[in-house]
Amino acid sequence: MMNLELPQWVATSHEDYIAKAHTLVQDTPALSELRATMRERLRRSPIMDGVGFARAVEAVYRQMFARWAETSHG
Repeated sequence: MMNLELPQWVATSHEDYIAKAHTLVQDTPALSELRATMRERLRRSPIMDGVGFARAVEAVYRQMFARWAETSHG
C-alpha cells in the first residue's frame, strides 16, 4: 500500500482494519477516485519494476549473508 501511495489503507491491528474498512467503504467518492487511478498508481509503482525489485532483493540477501558471516564466522 505504501508503494501505491495509499498509507491510509494500512492497518496495524484487526480492530484498525475493521475501522478503516468501515470508514473507507462509506466514502464512495474516494472509492471512485481509487478505481480511476489504481492502474496508473500500480504502473508507476516499484511493484511493477521487476528488475529493480530483483536487484533490491539481491542486495538485501547480500547484506543478510554478510551479517551472518560476520556473526557466525567472525
